Amino acid sequence: MIIGDSRTQPLRLGCTGIALGVSGFVPVEDARGTFDIYGKPLRLTYKAAADNLVSAAELLMGEAGERVPCVLIRGAPVKMVDESPEMPTISMEGCMYFGNIIKYQNEDRKKENQ
Repeated sequence: MIIGDSRTQPLRLGCTGIALGVSGFVPVEDARGTFDIYGKPLRLTYKAAADNLVSAAELLMGEAGERVPCVLIRGAPVKMVDESPEMPTISMEGCMYFGNIIKYQNEDRKKENQ
């Protein structure tokens, strides 16, 4: 089961789905160490299965007056588990967006203090 909502992203038009909570399957799969179609190992990739399933469901549920409260998805390629896993998060410094902002802010402060 997933509880989801819609979200917007910077410099993108339209809404996509985001999982707010998950039960019964692993919401994010660590794909690091697996190989891409060219045989190169993936070093950073995590598959956001729960978010992707919410995005697919939102196509059927709609964003306006459709009033479709839920969608049943069968056969999704997810790892089923008995427990309810935590939704994984990362630190701001580890984030590819905020990490760079923080890095450059710190560099600017160092330059100002010199």
